Amino acid sequence: MTDQSISFSIEGEITLDTLCDSMEALKRFLRQLTSEIVPGSNIRWVVDELQAASLHTTFRGDAVGDSSAEDVTKVAKEYAAIGEAVAHGNELPCAAEVVEAVEELLSAAQQDGSEAVFTADGKTSRVDLRAWNRKLATGRSRAIGSVTGVIKGINGSGQPYISIYERERGAAVRCYVNEKQLKWALSAWGATVYVQGRLTRERSSRRKREIRQIINYRVVSDNRTGRFEEAFGVGEWQVGDPSSFQLIRTIRNEA
Repeated sequence: MTDQSISFSIEGEITLDTLCDSMEALKRFLRQLTSEIVPGSNIRWVVDELQAASLHTTFRGDAVGDSSAEDVTKVAKEYAAIGEAVAHGNELPCAAEVVEAVEELLSAAQQDGSEAVFTADGKTSRVDLRAWNRKLATGRSRAIGSVTGVIKGINGSGQPYISIYERERGAAVRCYVNEKQLKWALSAWGATVYVQGRLTRERSSRRKREIRQIINYRVVSDNRTGRFEEAFGVGEWQVGDPSSFQLIRTIRNEA
């Protein structure tokens, strides 16, 4: 198996219903995972191997358009990490949407299967489906989440944090950072970034509120016109951006 391939297997006497449900869930899982790891990429998963009896499928990722083989490798590595986390009963290192897709996949496999097997990046992880419990898995995994948006606020005093405004909702999500992450945020101020960690949501609206214990962060796109140091802590205002008064009020209300 190459580093551009992934495989998924279910041990057991697999019915047509389980086959169809599992493949649909696997497709959704790969779509969500790809969107998180390499946003905007286009990867086509081609069936390389399909074995009878116990379900065993291998897919090769083909990069399409501006996507690259490196994008496929990143997805395969994360797929392997998720399989390992599930097998060991650990929190899944991915966003809530991906967690839900993984749970749907394992729930489908659990209908007839005794064991699910994730293979990628030279690693194989086995999940005992007879012992796997969706409710318990959900309790461990839901804390992991992510936010993608523009850094428009940085507070370096006390416990430092950055304010990321999501592209969809335009609402601020406060992300608490350590010294290394704060330096990264200063250099990435004004860029569109991705941050992943322990996510807290508002109880009623379910809006993303804050992220702590960051485990992954990167610049998604850099279309800035200025630097944080040049702006003295205030971003260049553009049409559609909230006013300084609105920003201050939003941060104050979230405190």
